[in-house]
Amino acid sequence: MSGKNVLMKLFFGGIIFLFAVALAYTTANYLDEGGGYTHSSKYWLVLMSASVVYILLGVTVSSVFPVSLGFLFSSDVLILHALGARYNEIPDPAKTALVAIILIILYVFAWQKLGDEPPSPSASQSTLQSAP
Repeated sequence: MSGKNVLMKLFFGGIIFLFAVALAYTTANYLDEGGGYTHSSKYWLVLMSASVVYILLGVTVSSVFPVSLGFLFSSDVLILHALGARYNEIPDPAKTALVAIILIILYVFAWQKLGDEPPSPSASQSTLQSAP
């Protein structure tokens, strides 16, 4: 893979990340009834809903790596912000455990879906037979 392809993938993944986060916060601010520094529960509900939608989108389009990462990183930002700012009654270790569980599930899914497949026995035999 050339450096130009990697740079383009990072660029498009970053663009999707920025637009997804901007869309979530803009929608939450638009629907917010509290305004100012005190946000209504609708604001936080929109952010958490957007993070769930982004996780589902990221998993759905996992074959397109930059798009998937853009959505998954956006959901991480939204979840961490909502947990840190809104849910003060949840202890910090429980918040950390929740985010860790979500990340483990996503990484296990990515490992299962995107992991390298072992070569089939017929492919390795044909390689051995064609060797001089």
